[in-house]
Parts: sequence; structure tokens; C-alpha cells
Amino acid sequence: MQKSLIIVHSDGPVASTSLAGLCEYYGFCFLPLRKFLLEEYISGSIPFYSDKIRHRILEVIISLSIPRQTGGVSVSHRDQLLPIVLTKPPLASDIESFLSYMPTSLEDQIFSCLQFIEDALIYKTPSSSNGYIILTLPRPLLSESLFLSCCNDSNYIRTLVMTRPYIDWCLSLLSQEDSKSQFFNFTRLSCLYQRHVNSLDLQNRFSEIPISTSDVLLPNTFSLFNKLGILFGARVLSTELLTSSKFDLYGRLLDFKSAFTPSCDSINVSNNISRFFIKHFSSPSFIPPLLTDSLFVLLRLTKVFSFRQ
Repeated sequence: MQKSLIIVHSDGPVASTSLAGLCEYYGFCFLPLRKFLLEEYISGSIPFYSDKIRHRILEVIISLSIPRQTGGVSVSHRDQLLPIVLTKPPLASDIESFLSYMPTSLEDQIFSCLQFIEDALIYKTPSSSNGYIILTLPRPLLSESLFLSCCNDSNYIRTLVMTRPYIDWCLSLLSQEDSKSQFFNFTRLSCLYQRHVNSLDLQNRFSEIPISTSDVLLPNTFSLFNKLGILFGARVLSTELLTSSKFDLYGRLLDFKSAFTPSCDSINVSNNISRFFIKHFSSPSFIPPLLTDSLFVLLRLTKVFSFRQ
């Protein structure tokens, strides 16, 4: 049976790792790595026979063999976790064989590389009987539309584009930015709005089914799990098995409740003024974007808007 590559594409905090962990239970292996040139190969900007991806994958595997903080349901949760080793360094003979391999097609290149990554994992016992899951994000200088269009044109790549309601997404993203950085982020509200509009457009055009954050998290997790079973043509697993299992959230195995309970309510941790401003001034036709963006930055600088959890 031909294996599939599940691409879960998203922009910002939308519980994409929870979705990937859920998909694993239909015979897919979630590989917790990004930025290894996969998008460039699929989009055609790098020819399939180039060995750049193989050298990059070796770098990633070696970096993941060093203890690091990773996974979890949020940035704040990740930062509280102990460092973990995800991979074992490959043997010299395996490296030589991997680098000398000559793929016959893009599909062959991709799956031989993903198999090499799977073989290096040590934090879980992977099962890739049906294929692999990779998370992708918007990339500078790389057209999302072109990338997702190329995914849909293939007969072995399946695409799921995740979104989240605008206000909730916006507040969660700003909270994430403030939690990660010691410096002020001059994020423009108009840019956030356009990013969200773009995500909705990509989902409408390329996603096999529409999936929002609320679909993945409790109490809707079971319903989505059944929909995924139908989508993948697999036997739907029992809820008892699901609730007693562990789920891979980007390199961290969590129990069902921890993986799918909403980690925070971004709207509740924000003040009423910020919610009102974001709701009514993200795309006003009567006020120039430069003015609303400047006011938004000023209110954040003066701590009138505070998104840090």
C-alpha cells in the first residue's frame, strides 16, 4: 500500500501539534522537525535529486540528539519541561549509505529521508504503516499557495490547513510573542488581520477538511477523531483506547487529558479594551491602517494592552 505524507499547515498557535498527535493513531508517524527544506523540494525550487535535504536532515538529527526543551501544549508549558533527547546520532556507515543514495523521484527522495529520521527516533516507538505527518508554517520568500498547490497536485501528499477564530488567534499569538521575547514586538494589527484572512483562504482552497482549534480540543476531540478515521479510510478506534493512550506533541508524550484540554483561554487573559480594539479596529474602512497600527503599538508600549500570561 502506498504511504502518504500528511502536511498540517498553520500560522500561529492553533493546536497543530495536538492534531498531529491525534493523526498518529491512524498509522502515521509524526516527525517533530521543521525547516529541513521539505517545502522547497515540494514547491520545485530545489530539484528532487539534490542532496541538500539529506545534509540538512543529518544536521537536524544530530541537533535533536542533544537534550533540549521541546513539545508541550504551549510555549509556557514547554519552558517548564525538562530537556529531552529525541534522536540517536546515526552510525558512520548509515550516514554514508544515506548520503550516497540516488533517489529516482521526489516521492522517493521524501520518503527515504523521512524513513531515515524515523529510524533515528528514540523517545517513542514509531509506526509509519500509512505514512508520516509533518507540520509546516509560512516561510519567508516561499509562496504558501504554490507549496500547498504542489501538495494537492501530488498523489501521495494530503493537506490539512488549520485555523482559529480571529480574536482568539490574535490574542493567543500576541500572548505567545510576549511570553517568548524580552523585547517589545512592534506587531502591526493590520498585518495580523491579513495573515488570518490568508489562512482562511488557504484552508478554503487546499485543506481536505476544515479544522479549527476548537475541533481538536476537548470536548470536540472525539468527533474530530471519527472524522479523521473516515478521511483516512481507517477503522475508527474506540474512545477507551484513545483516552488511555499517549500523544506526541512535538517530541513530548502526553496523556489524553493533558494533550487535548485547552491550555489557556487567551480572551480571558486579555483586558476588555484590547478585545474591543482588536475586534473593531483590525479592518475598519473609515480609519487608515497606519493610524490604527500606530495606536495599537502605543497602547502595547504603555501596557494598556498586556498579553503576557
